[in-house]
Amino acid sequence: MVISVWDNLIKLALNSEVQSVVVINGEPLMNRQYLLALVVILGVFTLLTCSDGSDHRAVDSVVLTEAEASAIEVLEVHMEARNNRDNEGLGAVNNYPNARIGTDGGVSFWATAESFALWNEIATFPYLDSLGWGHSEWDEIKISQSDASKVHITAQYSRYDVDGNLVQVAETFWIVTKQDDHWGMKFRSSFAEDSGDEEAKVIAESAALDVLGQYIHARNNRDSETLSAVSNYPYIHLKGGSFQTWNTPEEYIVHEETEVIVDLDYSDWSRSEWGVIEAIQSSATKVHIVAELSRFNQVDEEYETKESFWVVTKQGEHWGIQGRSTFGE
Repeated sequence: MVISVWDNLIKLALNSEVQSVVVINGEPLMNRQYLLALVVILGVFTLLTCSDGSDHRAVDSVVLTEAEASAIEVLEVHMEARNNRDNEGLGAVNNYPNARIGTDGGVSFWATAESFALWNEIATFPYLDSLGWGHSEWDEIKISQSDASKVHITAQYSRYDVDGNLVQVAETFWIVTKQDDHWGMKFRSSFAEDSGDEEAKVIAESAALDVLGQYIHARNNRDSETLSAVSNYPYIHLKGGSFQTWNTPEEYIVHEETEVIVDLDYSDWSRSEWGVIEAIQSSATKVHIVAELSRFNQVDEEYETKESFWVVTKQGEHWGIQGRSTFGE
């Protein structure tokens, strides 16, 4: 990350005592006024081009909200504890219950810090040791979506062996929440380094977006059976800061018919429509999608727009929604 570079440029530009900031052989090549202009131009360019034109915000290019800054600190504390093999610290930086959708689409839950520490001892660190692992580093952290108590983050990290040689690079998606005044990692979904070639990823993203198309069509037709059929199980929903979990299609149908439709009818709901919908990370068998969903009432007035995150996985030959996170509920 290059936060320090921006900080130094801005400090120089705003320091009235600095007249020349680039000097070679005693000759000033850039004065303070030129640097001020450069900072403005680069700032605008960064905002316009951040993350290849998407709305995802690199933490080194924007001012973070209090919630976003707290979430970034969680990632940094986690990485420090990981590199120190500090199981107690790793457990303390989470919120519970805690969940993860793994590379293979398997879902893991930890109810307590103690169970998370045990998993690290019997699974995570033995795997890292098999790589000759020495330490890990965050390569990139971007804010995807956020509100005052939950932050969605896309990230990439690298693993190095004890001699400092790169051994693995992987993408991950983290959800950090504020729970009882404690900011902690609540959910993550990660990819292996070998996540498939680009053609396989394109095919996967197309299949995943098609699933969300089927989802919205079924939602608007109040078709609970199809909604259950376009899902994979166990299916988890981080609604606000709390998990809902369905282990079978039958459980999900009951949820739709006894809770979701009742709530929508109470809001005079008529239909929903995708606004922004974008595949942001993918492998041959799993796709991460960020989206905005708008709801319309019986006179076709838009009354609500919500951001969300979706995990679509391939189980056998079946693509389905396996996880999602929504705000404000």
